[in-house]
This record gives sequence, C-alpha cells and structure tokens, in this order.
Amino acid sequence: MAPVGVGAVVWGSVELMVSEQCVLQAAGSCARHCASCARRGRWWLLRDQKGYEFPVTTDTGGRSHIVNSVTLDLTPALPEIVGAAVTAIRLDFSVESPDQAAAVTARIRTALDDVCAGRPAPVRPIVEPATKGHFYRGLL
Repeated sequence: MAPVGVGAVVWGSVELMVSEQCVLQAAGSCARHCASCARRGRWWLLRDQKGYEFPVTTDTGGRSHIVNSVTLDLTPALPEIVGAAVTAIRLDFSVESPDQAAAVTARIRTALDDVCAGRPAPVRPIVEPATKGHFYRGLL
C-alpha cells in the first residue's frame, strides 16, 4: 500500500474547459448581472461539428464551464484500480438527477464490493457511450 492515500475519479462528466467568455450571451441580450442571471438555472449544450453535445453552465463570475459530452465510466477497470492500491474512488455528479446519481452510486458500490470479494467486475460500462478518458494512456 502507498504511504499516502491515492484516489481516482471513476465516474462523471469531466470538465474539459473553463472559458472567461459567457456562452449564455449567445442566447440573447445580457444585463451583465451574472450572479442573478436567470439563464444560469439550467444546463445548456454546445454542439460541435460532429454532433456531440457538451453540457455548459456558468458561474457567478460569468465564466463558462464546459464538460465532456461522453461520461467517464471506469467501472470495468475497477479490478485494475483496486489492484493499483487506490484507496478512494470519486464519483463526479454534475448533470445527473438525484435519482440517476443514486442508481449509479448503487451499481458502482455493488461492482466495487464484487471486485474486493474476488468476483468478476462488470465487463460493460454503466452508460453507453462511455469514455475511459486517459486511464490507459500512461505517462511519458
């Protein structure tokens, strides 16, 4: 075991970029009162040239937070994660409803219990499409 605890994100819509430009201004005139802006009450989508839709929200400073269009799901890699002496996993919920978050948490908890008990992990991710991010890319 590592002398310092190591954690890993195994689920979530990963933030890809923060922009100083508020993309919500494209939806109409802007009073520049970011903290009370009614448009901030929900997620918006940016669509790229391939048709992928990236959820976007803004903060009280008017910065746009853009998250990946494909959910990170490392559930099938749990045996490798546990085998690497990772001591904590993180599930990053941002665009999911509370019910969806509870269902995902339960499924990952069951998968983690199975792996720790020596039973096989799920072969397929919980959602489709899913990304493994840079988990298998290694370091240079």
